[in-house]
Amino acid sequence: MKKILFAFEGGNFSSGAFEFAKNMNEVEKILLTGIFLPEVEYANFGVFDGGTVAPVIIPVSETNNEAILEKSIE
Repeated sequence: MKKILFAFEGGNFSSGAFEFAKNMNEVEKILLTGIFLPEVEYANFGVFDGGTVAPVIIPVSETNNEAILEKSIE
């Protein structure tokens, strides 16, 4: 059995990817796991030219809407 992990951000649910997973399941049974992440503001993600390796923290959007995540999960 193949294990597939889908990660979706905010309301960016991909119906095409889900249909692809359903088609894969018809050919061979799969275990599908979905991760529904809150929306991220990439504008706040700074790029630094320093050549050093450091952890990167991407800030979550302050306008996070739980209803959008619930709709994607549904």
